[in-house]
Amino acid sequence: MQSSSKGRVAGRRLRRVAAVLAAVSVASSAAATAAKAPPYRTGAYKGTIAQTFGFGDKVLNHGHISFTVGKGYLSGLVYDAGYVCDDAKAHGYSTTGFKRKRIRLSRTGAFLLKVNGNGDKLTLKGTVKGGKASGTINEVFQSGQYGQCGLFESAKWTAKHK
Repeated sequence: MQSSSKGRVAGRRLRRVAAVLAAVSVASSAAATAAKAPPYRTGAYKGTIAQTFGFGDKVLNHGHISFTVGKGYLSGLVYDAGYVCDDAKAHGYSTTGFKRKRIRLSRTGAFLLKVNGNGDKLTLKGTVKGGKASGTINEVFQSGQYGQCGLFESAKWTAKHK
């Protein structure tokens, strides 16, 4: 009878050790998963571009920006903004889209898009954190009739998860 009680005690100890090891394993895998979670929400974002056209803090135009955030990338970028050309006689509103281009997001949610070609330049910088995104945008393009046109200066933009 003594040997069977020793067997039961040993069996209980083994079950306790196994339970402790299982709990430690679950806790460490949960911590590893939490550490790998991105600092941003995936999904659609929509926001505005505040354009001052060189008049200090006075916002003279509110453009629009929208995009989709996936795990590790931003895509479906579309924005519209006001522009001014060299001679200041030409101005207007343009819509630009990079719907098929994927822009890589860093582990911290930061991104940079630079497009150069034929005298056209676009720089879009930003950070996505939680359900909010913000950054700056600047675009310059050539117009045959009016010379160089663009946003006049870098404009700040903000967007929220929809």
